[in-house]
Amino acid sequence: MGELRSYIVEVGPPKPAANGKPATGPEYRAVIAKDGPPTLAGITTLYEAFSASVVKYPTNNCLGHRTADGSYSWLTYQETAERAAAIASAMASVGVGPHDRAGVYGANCPEWMISMQACNRMTIYCVPLYDSLGENAIEYIINHSESSIVFAQSEKLGMLAKALPHVKDQIKHIVYWGAADAASIDVAKGLGMAVYSFDEFLALGRSKPVAAVPPAAKDLCTIMYTSGTTGDPKGVELTHSGVLGAIISMKNFTDSVGVNFDENEVYLSFLPLAHIFDRWGALLSHGAVIATIASQRTFEFSVPKGGITPDDCYLSYLPLAHIFDRLGVELSHGAVVETVISLAWFLYAHKVGLTEKDSMLGFLPLAHIFERTAEELMLHLGASIGYWRGDIKGLVDDIGALRPTLFCGVPRVFDRIYGGVMAKVDGGSGLKKALFHWGYKRKLHALDAGHAYDKAAPFFDKLVFSKIKERLGGRVRLIVSGGAPLARHVEDFLRVTMCCRVVQGYGLTETCAASFIAVPDVAEHAGTVGPPQPVLSMRLEAVPEMNYDPMAVPPRGEVCVKGPAVFTGYYKADDKTTEVLESDGWFHTGDIGELTPSGALRIIDRKKNIFKLSQGEYIAVEKVEGIYSREAAVEQIFVYGNSFESSLVAVVVPNVEAIRSWSSAGAGATAAQLCADPAVKAKMLETMTATAKEGKLKGFEQVRAVYLEPELFAVENELLTPTFKLKRPQLQKKYQAEIDAMYAAMKTNTR
Repeated sequence: MGELRSYIVEVGPPKPAANGKPATGPEYRAVIAKDGPPTLAGITTLYEAFSASVVKYPTNNCLGHRTADGSYSWLTYQETAERAAAIASAMASVGVGPHDRAGVYGANCPEWMISMQACNRMTIYCVPLYDSLGENAIEYIINHSESSIVFAQSEKLGMLAKALPHVKDQIKHIVYWGAADAASIDVAKGLGMAVYSFDEFLALGRSKPVAAVPPAAKDLCTIMYTSGTTGDPKGVELTHSGVLGAIISMKNFTDSVGVNFDENEVYLSFLPLAHIFDRWGALLSHGAVIATIASQRTFEFSVPKGGITPDDCYLSYLPLAHIFDRLGVELSHGAVVETVISLAWFLYAHKVGLTEKDSMLGFLPLAHIFERTAEELMLHLGASIGYWRGDIKGLVDDIGALRPTLFCGVPRVFDRIYGGVMAKVDGGSGLKKALFHWGYKRKLHALDAGHAYDKAAPFFDKLVFSKIKERLGGRVRLIVSGGAPLARHVEDFLRVTMCCRVVQGYGLTETCAASFIAVPDVAEHAGTVGPPQPVLSMRLEAVPEMNYDPMAVPPRGEVCVKGPAVFTGYYKADDKTTEVLESDGWFHTGDIGELTPSGALRIIDRKKNIFKLSQGEYIAVEKVEGIYSREAAVEQIFVYGNSFESSLVAVVVPNVEAIRSWSSAGAGATAAQLCADPAVKAKMLETMTATAKEGKLKGFEQVRAVYLEPELFAVENELLTPTFKLKRPQLQKKYQAEIDAMYAAMKTNTR
């Protein structure tokens, strides 16, 4: 393990198993942070970080929206700060003050970010509502968080109105942006709630200015609720210092790997601002943040010298409200700030220099930690964030208009880019196809041999691959994939064709998203999530029942992290907090990791039966199977999914008598004959879909294809345990061919 010191350094010894606790491997930190996490003089909260950018870059574009003629309209940093101060004053004037909770519900836009900055100004805890949470979850989160005010996009007022009768004891004020929804407004007023348009609330605050009540580093900045797997959402508590630390760490990372963002770069924000990843991008920049949303509006942010700039772009499309389970995750100002600082420092240390001239496209939800942190990072640097218009069909046009320099995405988006390009290649002339594959093979070989991205195959870059890079606007200098594992062949495709640095990252809402990031241009980091960020320490813990040993070669075990960016707990859920957060600060991720010889982490398994689909949604598979088992026609069911696919499939052992009437084969048909009947399979899927809807499964939790198995799962055929639980590895192995066939058929049918 000597080479591990290449990117990580041991700072604590391994510990043997004792007192019922498993053994742990050594404690490691990134080499660039061996003496501790980075700090930023005079900045300990997100309010201070944004205020510093306003002072340094008052006339920089901060928030922008795309107008009807396709151009961008901008608010400067000074204008953004003035609006945030007015909204903060308005909240104070209606009785919303320090340590109260404010919900924000809608797609990414300037009003979303202004509302959040207003909360930071008054030490009010921002509670993002995931854009696609649904009525019941919105009701639960508002009541659980005790939010007294909600800022909402007008298009969301209808959904909000359905929940209002059940939250009337909490919500006292609603502020909306966009066209008025008279019916929903009447519902709110009928329940005794005060309703304001965003402009009316601005005017109220301007008429009654109130001084800021700044937060401390340990104050919560946000309670982020998970997108949900089992039960109700969990609220993750994040501090200001934690997120800021991650952001500075990311900044140091980009600088250290030589990605020096300058005044010609922009961040297009299309990830939801409820997602923490998009938020750290915004804070990093100090440049312009361009928002292109359904209402055709855009944001721009400014950043300090040496950081992302108004011309730099960050393409963001992950939801900032996205989290693992349905708990409120509490994040303090300190945790968020530490995250920002750590990210910035990491980028700097690896020569990826983001500046106030960089920009990003924000289209992932700001309710998602991934997007949230990314945008906070951009704001910290003084860079620009551009929001998309909200229509996936217009995303390519948004990218072309903004031409971002930083592109953060989830694997599903990159899968689509890969599929689109390869379809064109395969449909091209023989000469073009041969030239592409020849250049591709040559460049990939050079990259794997350790050559830098711009030195690996400059001839083919100019002749072939630069045209493909234009799909992302032609100016992208760094691509970061997160939210789920990126398939190695897709990662290699991006490394070759995008003519820029490409890395994967890994993190959780509970760790402010950015826990690990691969180092660009390091060949052995391809296919990994890299070393820990400077803001965190990490270790592997033994999982004996799964035969994972942190002292073996290679070291394997549950990934545990510790540091300022780790959340303070689940809101109002101490029992859930103690399940994953030890008293000495170690957080258990539930993911199984393997350390490579270079000190990079590779995620290889999950400790529990929870997995993530390619779009980043978590699946509690036993809950899903339980819903489908309610259907009389389903005798047994094995639901399958993985992080490289966007949907679920299932192997079903049917109740033969229940399905007999579905077939024209007659009363004498055998179980095998019934299972092979296409009409029976179609009826089974139709019936299961109805059961899923009755059980209120979300779209991504619903099975999209089934294979019917006539033979029961049993202890005797080694598909069940002696306690009659599914033996998932054995089931997957037995039905792998059928699983592959179902996914292949679905892909064929969608072409």
